[in-house]
Amino acid sequence: HTTPISSNRKSPHKPGSAWGMLLAIVLAGGYFRLAKLNDSALQMDNYSVFWMPCATQATAYQMLANWQRIAGMCGQLPFPVAVTQLFLHAFHLPLTFGNLILPSALWGVATIVIAFFAGREARGAKMAVVDIDPAELAKYPARFNHSICADARDFLTALLRDAAAAPVARPQAWLAQCESYRARFPWVGDEHRDAGGFINSYAFMERLNAHFKPDQFVVTDMGTALLSGHQVLRFKQGQRLMTSQGLGEMGYGLPGAIGASFARERGEVLCLNCDGGMMMNLQELQTVAHHQLPIKIIIFNNDGYLMIKHTQKAIMSGRFAGTDRKSGVSCPDFSKLAVAFNLPARQIRTWEDVARVLPQLQACPGPAICEVFMHPTQLFVPKLSLAVQQDGSLVSPPLEDLSPLLPREVMRESMLVGLHPKSEKIGHD
Repeated sequence: HTTPISSNRKSPHKPGSAWGMLLAIVLAGGYFRLAKLNDSALQMDNYSVFWMPCATQATAYQMLANWQRIAGMCGQLPFPVAVTQLFLHAFHLPLTFGNLILPSALWGVATIVIAFFAGREARGAKMAVVDIDPAELAKYPARFNHSICADARDFLTALLRDAAAAPVARPQAWLAQCESYRARFPWVGDEHRDAGGFINSYAFMERLNAHFKPDQFVVTDMGTALLSGHQVLRFKQGQRLMTSQGLGEMGYGLPGAIGASFARERGEVLCLNCDGGMMMNLQELQTVAHHQLPIKIIIFNNDGYLMIKHTQKAIMSGRFAGTDRKSGVSCPDFSKLAVAFNLPARQIRTWEDVARVLPQLQACPGPAICEVFMHPTQLFVPKLSLAVQQDGSLVSPPLEDLSPLLPREVMRESMLVGLHPKSEKIGHD
């Protein structure tokens, strides 16, 4: 499908006129796939025209395996810090591209970003939006400085063609700044150390990377599987990561993995799940067993509903209700349950178990279950969270100010544009 490219540009800048001062981050969304954009299609692993660092939405995590993923992924601290330097927040729109790139009258900055709330876009930003649907472009006309109605592939192809005639020098200082963010705020850091005799889920995901197959397909449920997995897992060309992108509903993982397996002609799928999520569609284990689908199910056992525990701890002073065994909710012994479905089962409690069990699990020719026992109250970090003030009031920090909150001096050093007023109010010195 081809749509004529049109724009309602509100500034005199045109493609090619501002490339010499372009600083950008490309934030790739799931519409890369819908527009048939990937690493090889437009040589995004050798983006010599732009030399742009890349950040990804969860929907496009596996799409840019070979590109310069300098800025990280949504949820990783380098991502919001770097994006905010460009004066851009997120803006949730169903964009075909997922994000767009245009010259800006402000510092020559150009980027495309998607977020969650209209009105929370970054201070002083110039925003450009590419969408194949003119109705979407008409929703926030006062906010969009550039609205381009086009198919993402057509737009990017034309942009590359026009920009190739006027290439720009590699922005060494900006790339170095992004690299410094990534080095200072690693994906797996000290905050992800093991605690209480349990292995940390983020560190486990880091280890899991080494056991992926060339054509690995991964489907995640919500909670630990989603947050730890999308932050730490790394995918290469030919591999795929899928999850629910709409409501983020518990229970998606197992039926999603079944659908993916059938779509791959009963192919192998790795399902990352949690004890609470498994309880939503537990009966579908019989579907897996009946059809002998080669689905490897990793279940993170954290004694109930970990994300709800964190919410209750944050705003209810830790008064748990219906979130773990002590407060009224429990899950079965999944290893014993596997026996009832005639499925092999394994358990991981230590790093020695990880080294022994993961190769066995990946070598298993049919379906299998593997429980990973983690701390019942392990934190998901970094994460955008409410900050409770001494007077009991709640402050919702800006995108870049993730929890656990960094010392204010560290934030000031990292933020080229200065701290947001909400970050100043938190007062974490």
